[in-house]
Amino acid sequence: MTRALFVLTLLATAAPAGDWPQWLGPKRDNASPDTVRPWAEPPKTLWTGKVGPGFSTPVVAGGTVFVHARVKGKDAEEVVAFAAADG
Repeated sequence: MTRALFVLTLLATAAPAGDWPQWLGPKRDNASPDTVRPWAEPPKTLWTGKVGPGFSTPVVAGGTVFVHARVKGKDAEEVVAFAAADG
């Protein structure tokens, strides 16, 4: 899950893009009108965050990254929110 958050963070901060507030994007068709040029070099890590294990994808909306994950050591789940700009 940490790896998925890391990749999403890179994608969310590498270029301005539209929000994906629900599964498969705004129109639920897994398509984006945004165009992204290929990277000339690997992106750098701007920030990282710790979350518990989970089976959902992070959601980016309004400059915030939302992650649904299990609470470590408990039979509970939580939604964690990170600022896309700086964690």
